[in-house]
Amino acid sequence: MATAITLQSNTYAGEADLDIISPTLLSAKSLDEGLVTVHSQVSKSLALRTADLTVTIEDETAAFTDQGNSPTFDEKVLTPVQMSVMQEIDWRLLRTTWETVNQNPGFFEKYKPTDDVNGWYLAYMAAQIANMHESLIWVGKAGTSGASGLQASYSGLIPDIEASSSATLLDLTETEVNVTGITQATNAVVTVSSVDNLNVGDKVTFWDIGGMTEIEGLTGKILSVDTAAIKITVDINTSGFTAFLAGGAQEVIQFINRSNVLSVFEELDASVPDAVKNELLPTFYCSIHTADMYKKALANVDTGGGGMHWVGDRPLDFLGRRIIPMPQFQANTIVCATPQHFHFATDLVDDANSIQIIDRKPVAGDKLFRYRCDFQSMVGLTNEAEITMIRPNS
Repeated sequence: MATAITLQSNTYAGEADLDIISPTLLSAKSLDEGLVTVHSQVSKSLALRTADLTVTIEDETAAFTDQGNSPTFDEKVLTPVQMSVMQEIDWRLLRTTWETVNQNPGFFEKYKPTDDVNGWYLAYMAAQIANMHESLIWVGKAGTSGASGLQASYSGLIPDIEASSSATLLDLTETEVNVTGITQATNAVVTVSSVDNLNVGDKVTFWDIGGMTEIEGLTGKILSVDTAAIKITVDINTSGFTAFLAGGAQEVIQFINRSNVLSVFEELDASVPDAVKNELLPTFYCSIHTADMYKKALANVDTGGGGMHWVGDRPLDFLGRRIIPMPQFQANTIVCATPQHFHFATDLVDDANSIQIIDRKPVAGDKLFRYRCDFQSMVGLTNEAEITMIRPNS
């Protein structure tokens, strides 16, 4: 008789189930690899206090004289936001998918699926939530697909840097091409002033566009380059956008690709204070696409500009400072900072972080089950004056 395969109703919460909760909430790359400082026992809110003090050395004197160097204090408060992921799924579809995944390889292998469908589904959903959480951490709810239902404020680290009055912000104005036309199409055709440094696969960000305001700030991948007509086609659906109208102050696309990525890193690195370089060992955070462009540029240099050669997944650095490719990072943006500048707050042992699997069959007699994950988090910055970022902007 075949072994029955069932999905067990269960609730996972609190300290006893940290082995289930932690992988779901902390498996985003930024958290798992220590690229952001994690505060895992924040029940209500977290006060991040910093101080800055200038020290002066003088000749010794018998009398004490206050040098008048008063410290400057700063405090940021992180209050985790409560969020939920809820799904109702047809058990038959899940079982088919799960059994396919668990088949042993090889034509002559006997088919023996494991019985732990709960474990498989928990791991699957943990990966999906981690991917969305990674996006929330860096670009906030405004830049995260699937976060439109989140009403609470969750700006993200990159928008927080953009809004900071003390961070060093650089514009990609040296790596831009003028736009003179954009079609309304499923894949927009863009007329530009030059295609000399543009290639299929490059990602371009639109800035200060007249008329077609909906495309402002969007990033598209180049699908084709027409050198004769000086046009590119990008994977942005503009069919429902307002017609392009010349009249913006700039009307440009900005980008980081293999033609300029080395100069972009040089510009960024030159703007990082020497004290930060010498004392804090900063890291360059960027998108996977930017890291790939960096690899291509290095490979092109290694071969004397005559081709490309890059074997294996090696650690990247610029002048000895790490380059970390991030899966949900803002396109055409590089941040130089350390994990101590970025903070993530949650409370792993609080029941507010919980996972439920509910089999509907005993209750309603149908073949549906429900998955619910409730979790809380918030991110923030400290010592913004030590952070440097280059990004698309006018």
